[in-house]
Amino acid sequence: MRIIPPILLSAAAGAMVGADEVLPLIRLDEPGVLWGGAALVVLGCSIAGPAMLRFRRARTNFHTFKEPGTLVTGGPYAISRNPMYVGMVLAGLGAALITATLAGVILAGAYALVVRYWYIAYEEKALRLKFGAAYDAYCRRVGRWLGRRWSA
Repeated sequence: MRIIPPILLSAAAGAMVGADEVLPLIRLDEPGVLWGGAALVVLGCSIAGPAMLRFRRARTNFHTFKEPGTLVTGGPYAISRNPMYVGMVLAGLGAALITATLAGVILAGAYALVVRYWYIAYEEKALRLKFGAAYDAYCRRVGRWLGRRWSA
């Protein structure tokens, strides 16, 4: 069974809450950490939501482990090849800050690594197989996380 990214993020957030209770390690109880975390959750959702809607409008699959249908390169995908993941990673970091523990930050970092080296790697391979040169050209124009690429 392959766990899709939002489910893994939910599990990581649950583990953050549990770590807050059982293994807080170092507390990050500075003023503003909670609000900063909440802001990151809102920002993450405001990035991931429109990216998902872009996939829906294109009537393409957004499930990580299913065959890609359409190469979406407009809207948020013009500045990030993975805006849904950018949003989820930001939301995960925000959740970690809300728990205000180092353990939560470590779990958020672990989630980001899984996103990069499992989910994104899997999707990049599938997209390259399906779209070939068109996907390669897109990769030369747009960065994996954020920003345009200026060199080939």
